[in-house]
Amino acid sequence: MACSSNISISHAATNSGQTTIGVIERIYITGYSYNVRFVGEDNCAKKTGGSNEYYTFPITHPNAKSWYALLLVAAQTKKPVVIRAETDCATDGNKVVSYMYQDFK
Repeated sequence: MACSSNISISHAATNSGQTTIGVIERIYITGYSYNVRFVGEDNCAKKTGGSNEYYTFPITHPNAKSWYALLLVAAQTKKPVVIRAETDCATDGNKVVSYMYQDFK
């Protein structure tokens, strides 16, 4: 477990993307990716005026099934999810998920 933590910390430290938090409005699956959109109050939506609100990750990602399960439960309970995108907020494309989690406070 310590090795896994070190890898996660190292990965997060080198990531220069955008972390955002929000309540899920929509989840959909295409032939190759999972896509999620927050209600519109997340950091990126505020910075882009509501443009480019989708966060996406490929169905082939090693964590795809776990993330999808987390998103479904979060959507059902209407509890916020934290998502780290690989890039900063932009209006020219969906944001690729680097990692996500949910706090239980």
